[in-house]
Amino acid sequence: MPNQFTTTNWLCDKSALVESIVHQGDRGKKRQLILDILGNKCCRCGFSDYRALQIDHVNGNGAAETRGLSQKTYLNKILRSLQNGEGKYQLLCANCNWIKRYENNERNDTTRDNRWRRPARLGR
Repeated sequence: MPNQFTTTNWLCDKSALVESIVHQGDRGKKRQLILDILGNKCCRCGFSDYRALQIDHVNGNGAAETRGLSQKTYLNKILRSLQNGEGKYQLLCANCNWIKRYENNERNDTTRDNRWRRPARLGR
């Protein structure tokens, strides 16, 4: 989990920047701001290549929370949560995120084991 003290200090210093970016439509700037707030590295292993960093729900259930939201709305929701100090999100690299999902049995439609089974043969 990210260091709340650092995150809180960062947000206090940059609150005007956060507000201006929330009202913009640029997803890249919003994502980069979220990565900056969460420390720009995986909170499990320290990996820091932004291309493989993912915003993770600390308590799982991210699929239910994101369902039906546009990317812009979802990123705004994350920024608001970080501003409020809710501690619901963390930064994980892709590998650590999948390991966490496996360890915590966090499954959704895209990770079901049935997806990888061979389809039944026709005519049998």
